[in-house]
Amino acid sequence: MCFGLSESFGFWNCEKNTVELRNELGPGKILRVNCTSKDDVIGVKEVAFNDAYHFRFKEHRTKRTIWLCLLRWRGQEDLYHDLWPAYRGGNTRRCAEKRSWISLPDGIYLEKNKEPRKYVDKWFSKGNPQLRP
Repeated sequence: MCFGLSESFGFWNCEKNTVELRNELGPGKILRVNCTSKDDVIGVKEVAFNDAYHFRFKEHRTKRTIWLCLLRWRGQEDLYHDLWPAYRGGNTRRCAEKRSWISLPDGIYLEKNKEPRKYVDKWFSKGNPQLRP
């Protein structure tokens, strides 16, 4: 019985995880983000240069938490990147995780928790990106 109470107490005290989407594209460049999970839709947000949009959430206890985000901006043409996933929970619930996705003109970078920034991928310019369910 004590084990069950301890586990339940730990779950409710778990700090929320954070996904942050930062715009380092350049002065006057607007980053548009649209994030969704199986249970939640945040909708389109506009992020100004040198600003960030972030959201916080707790992982599900019984199923894997996955967030995906579609990023768009206007360079010399319309560019996009589909972050699949922007956050993917583990087999066991994690607490206080942070994923910072940084948009620069040459591509997308990731800072995972307090690890150094790493290049992830380039921007795409063709096709019609859609958020996957």
